[in-house]
Amino acid sequence: MPGWLPALCRLPRRPLAPPASQPLPYYRDYLIRMRGHHKHPAPPRPPRTWVIHVWSFLAAFIATAILALPTYLSNYFTAHNIPLIIGSFGATAVLLYGSIDSPLAQPRNLVLGHLSSALWGVIINTIFTAAVTDPEPLRWLSCSLAVSGSIVIMQILGSVHPPGGATALIAVSGGPVIYDLGFLYLAVPVLLGVVVMLAVALIFNNIQRHYPVYWWKKKNQVVAVPARPPTSLEKSEDEDDGAATVGQSAADESPRPSPRPALAEPPLAALQWVNTNESWADPQLAVLEQTMQQLRAENQRLLTLLEHQGSQSSATIV
Repeated sequence: MPGWLPALCRLPRRPLAPPASQPLPYYRDYLIRMRGHHKHPAPPRPPRTWVIHVWSFLAAFIATAILALPTYLSNYFTAHNIPLIIGSFGATAVLLYGSIDSPLAQPRNLVLGHLSSALWGVIINTIFTAAVTDPEPLRWLSCSLAVSGSIVIMQILGSVHPPGGATALIAVSGGPVIYDLGFLYLAVPVLLGVVVMLAVALIFNNIQRHYPVYWWKKKNQVVAVPARPPTSLEKSEDEDDGAATVGQSAADESPRPSPRPALAEPPLAALQWVNTNESWADPQLAVLEQTMQQLRAENQRLLTLLEHQGSQSSATIV
């Protein structure tokens, strides 16, 4: 057997390079974005500004058309005076399709904000209608209670959605068509409109973007903070520690260097002036005393560091 063959067999083998991560198919990546929390390791490349405008326009146009067409062209909804679209959906469209990363545009805020506000508005309108023969003179009071109460309810539920205030206001000021719906107002148009607009948002907002950020509760994200680079003093301390380990015995036998002159203590004239002038405010005195203590501690640390460097330099020379 040739003599070089065993040596060749003992040569270190080059490790194989790890296989490159393959991107997910587009349809899987598209569906993963709908989960929220952005679990995909490689978010899509941010599109150009005009592309965002195009998708926002199309999403808002289609969602509004789906709700407005049956309201005005369907014989059934027209005959029964059931509207599928209300004014607050316009503000919702701005949040859902124009500011998709905002906490106000997430599904929890969207659903709970509209439903809780609609329920509160219907309750207020029902109470005023049953308690007063002619509720119109007190319509100002019912409107005020509807809006202010809906804000508090959304704050308690942790689902503030600004269009919800308009939903509550419409329930008490929308006219006979809205008043006659009663509690059906929660289902149609509120819940139906919310579902349609959310479905359109999931379809269009995940084309080159991510929606939602979260569905029900925002998860705590751990942010990796880069370590602070060591300062020149810290580097010198580490180098001195290594040199001290190598020349420990030589450092013990060598004569210790003359002590460095101590740094001057901070002047106490200002503090004595404060003590003799009682007209000066006490908070200023406390701040000055704290500053003096910090300066003393810093001086002590510098003195210790200088003595340590002097001893290590002498040990290195010996």
